[in-house]
Amino acid sequence: MVVRGGYGIYYGQSRSGVPFPNGLIQPAGNSLGLLNDVGFGANGPLRTPGANQTPYEQSWSFGIERELPSHILINAEYIGKKGTHLPFDNSVERNFLGPWVESLPIGDPNAAQPCQAGLSIACLNSPVTNPFAGLINDPNSTIGSSFPQIPYYQLLLPYPQFTHVSTEPQLIANSIYHGLQLLAEKKYSNGLQLLATFTWSKSIDDSSQADTNVSWLGSFDSLQDPNKPWLERSLSTFDIPYVIQFSYSYDLPFGHGRAFLGNMPRWADLIIGGWKTSGIWRIDDGRPLAFTVGDGTLLPTYGWDRYAAAQYRGDAQAQPRLGLGGQLLCG
Repeated sequence: MVVRGGYGIYYGQSRSGVPFPNGLIQPAGNSLGLLNDVGFGANGPLRTPGANQTPYEQSWSFGIERELPSHILINAEYIGKKGTHLPFDNSVERNFLGPWVESLPIGDPNAAQPCQAGLSIACLNSPVTNPFAGLINDPNSTIGSSFPQIPYYQLLLPYPQFTHVSTEPQLIANSIYHGLQLLAEKKYSNGLQLLATFTWSKSIDDSSQADTNVSWLGSFDSLQDPNKPWLERSLSTFDIPYVIQFSYSYDLPFGHGRAFLGNMPRWADLIIGGWKTSGIWRIDDGRPLAFTVGDGTLLPTYGWDRYAAAQYRGDAQAQPRLGLGGQLLCG
């Protein structure tokens, strides 16, 4: 019997911070100073040391292996992994409304003046006079002189002079994995080899991919609540709880050196002898289902909701209604 165990920690490369500490050659137009990119999207790295985290993964395992008669090997192993400071997919936008917007009523989007009834989602989405019209003269800017009106929520953003402010993905995601792996193998003997494996595992994370470049793998690109990214914690989009696999390889007993027809002519052995059959079977659970909200009013600057969650405000006896961002709201 063999007992194995191990622990390792593996570091990745930070995607934030200032990659060139001595600076870069400044492009033409730097004379604009703080007015650079005004009226458009601002992009840049995360400069604060707190944002410049180093991603790392811890891995540990413990297993027992034993060989039985007839060349049969059995193995049982536990494997755990924990990822820390991982890139949070699509956490690049920094210009969004605060959590106060989540408590606003929906309002009437069809009202002539939605703001008369007080601050609401309809009010935030309503057009107001553009105060940047006389300051930003570039015709390509969506908040410049070409647009006499802009949505009200634009003026309430932390950086209203920019259409968006984006950085590298924040290194704030975490992951955890636990798995039990069982294996039984009959080593090759008498023309037969067998292998059977069973995996029982669970993977949980905040973000199942690092950035939008690999969204084709089937994960999510939207951060539903930019003020509470930890609410994204759920089963990994690639989580498969149970996997059973079985494979075999068997030399058919016909031809020279085999149990049957061992004395056949050479030409017949070339046709009939030396054949082998093999197969692989796999049975597994499916990946988690992704449900999306087909109705509701999205919060400005928030991401697309993927599920409806019950959020109760005010009177507990109030009737729920599908509202902000697809959440069930009571009011």
